[in-house]
This record gives sequence, C-alpha cells and structure tokens, in this order.
Amino acid sequence: MRHRVPWFQGHLRSWRLIPAVLRGVSGRARGDVQYHPSTPVLLITSLLTVSLLVSLADGVVAIAHGRNPFSWWALITYLLAFGPAVTFSRLYQRQEGLGLLRTWGLAHLYVLYGLVWYLAGRRAVGRTLTGRTGSTKAARIPEQDR
Repeated sequence: MRHRVPWFQGHLRSWRLIPAVLRGVSGRARGDVQYHPSTPVLLITSLLTVSLLVSLADGVVAIAHGRNPFSWWALITYLLAFGPAVTFSRLYQRQEGLGLLRTWGLAHLYVLYGLVWYLAGRRAVGRTLTGRTGSTKAARIPEQDR
C-alpha cells in the first residue's frame, strides 16, 4: 500500500497532461499511454466485487435461515466482476499450456489481488482531496536479512 497509494496519486496528477502527451503519440501507443492515468476511473469496478461479496454473505445468511441462497444479483455481479478475467485467462492458458482449473483459479486470484489496488486507489483519492501529496519511502531490507 505504501507504494501503490503514491502511484495512484501520480496518476491523478497526470490527468491534466494527457492531451499534450496524446498529441505526440499515435496508433496503439495511444491506448497504452492512456491506460495508467485512467486507472483511478477503474475504482468504480471495485463496487462490482464488493457487491458480489455482499450478495454471497446474504446467501450464507439465507442458508442459515433455511431459505434458498440463489440470487440473480449474485450471478450477474459474479459474471461482471470475474467474467473478463476468466475470459482473458483462457488466452493465457493456451499460450502457457496450463490446466483449465489452474487457469480459472489464477483468474479469480487476479481479481482478488485487484482489490488491493482498489483500496490503494481509494486512499489516494482521499489523500489527494485532503491535500496530502507527500509520500514516505519504504524501508530497505538488506539482501542478507531476507
């Protein structure tokens, strides 16, 4: 988190530079140049994952009370939150020759790892809105102490 929060704050500060940078870039490079500064916008997608977790918790409560745990909302949010990662993982599976179950599991871990970025992004937005733009360097651990 100590590294990711300042990165997100840098992305937020760089938004004003996007038009100038894009004037000097063409083709596929334009998309690549726009990706990192636009990552704070992706914070909205974290709401899908949070919504899914709430839906799953509701399903557990439904089971505890003897009700049907199925929810269309849980299914839809699952497909929206994990569907793209699972789809892209199939491409990776073909390239790397991994098994289907392992690839499926790694896709889900990737989405869960993304939650760390969402938390860092939310903290960065909060820090930016409150004017706290400084960062601290992480302590270095000597190689022999690892």
